[in-house]
Amino acid sequence: MPTPVQQQEYYRLSNILIAIVRNHLREIPESAVSLALTNDSHPVIVEAFDRLGKVVGTIPNDSTSPAFRAELETAFGSVKLPDENLIVFVPH
Repeated sequence: MPTPVQQQEYYRLSNILIAIVRNHLREIPESAVSLALTNDSHPVIVEAFDRLGKVVGTIPNDSTSPAFRAELETAFGSVKLPDENLIVFVPH
């Protein structure tokens, strides 16, 4: 179970990821309902999952904008996640 400090950090990082995704919602697979940022992945990689938990895409990919890539790297490129993964729901 995460400590209160880890929970605060997870919440803070989740909010950052959600804000970035909101700015680039058109670049998220349409069927995605949740996203997972894996710990220690460089460059930063986010997996998109559908309602059944199936991976429906990976970000960045060939069509990801340079701005989206840059925001992810700036926000998470040197961050150590408090848990194995950072999972958020897609803000449709």
